[in-house]
Amino acid sequence: IAEYILFNIYSFTVIQIYSIPAMSCFSEEKETSEM
Repeated sequence: IAEYILFNIYSFTVIQIYSIPAMSCFSEEKETSEM
């Protein structure tokens, strides 16, 4: 069970690390399209 929890935490952090740059890219695209 402990391994399952560790796997969930690991996958959650990986998703955050990959989603943060994507969000910044989306915001940049929105700003450029508004210009």
